[in-house]
Amino acid sequence: MENEKEQQIKYDGKFIKDGKITSWLREDMCATLDSLEQIVGTILKAKPDKIPSSFGVRDVYVVGSALKGSSKSDIDIYLRTEGTDQGTNDILKKYMFFALCEGKNKNDWVDTYFGAELPSIGCFEGKPNFKITDQIEPELKKYNKNIGAPNIKLGH
Repeated sequence: MENEKEQQIKYDGKFIKDGKITSWLREDMCATLDSLEQIVGTILKAKPDKIPSSFGVRDVYVVGSALKGSSKSDIDIYLRTEGTDQGTNDILKKYMFFALCEGKNKNDWVDTYFGAELPSIGCFEGKPNFKITDQIEPELKKYNKNIGAPNIKLGH
């Protein structure tokens, strides 16, 4: 079960101000979803047995140390998928690193993580997380539609 108390905290910093994502983070989330769409499209073309809906994104969280408000931190984004396995998650993370981090200063990285479980029980157990799904809902719906998974229920 999601930690509701954690979700009520209003983090302030480079990425979130007064409980809302900053324009910097919104731009980076658009770039993140665009890159992910291209990578998933390539995977689906190469592996027609893969089901597009398994790559659908249900929720997006800012996780880890970026929530402490440091302007000198990179940002970790956790994308909760509909049903990717660990091997696929690792491949997505690797390709997303090359798309979003390679050649940039570490403070400008958008490091992405994937999984079907909630971040509080996954690789970010015990670390702060802040759900931003509702703040980027139009972008998520567009991504899901474009990969062939328009029926993904956001926030579930």
